[in-house]
Amino acid sequence: MKIGFIDYFLDEWHANNYIGWIKDASKGQCEVAYAYGMIDSPKGGKSTEQWCSVNNIIKCCTIEELIKKVMH
Repeated sequence: MKIGFIDYFLDEWHANNYIGWIKDASKGQCEVAYAYGMIDSPKGGKSTEQWCSVNNIIKCCTIEELIKKVMH
């Protein structure tokens, strides 16, 4: 199952950890495949694009785009 992750910004503790926990807890049956971050990290961290690239996750430009991708 492909999951979409939506957050205000992605480069923070829970986003960095939840993607692995979801995959591990589901024994690989679920994975975060898409993500949307409203803004880049205000703390000087990775941008949404960088975070997605590092985590091999497809960046969505809108929440609606993410929902469409997850639903198909």
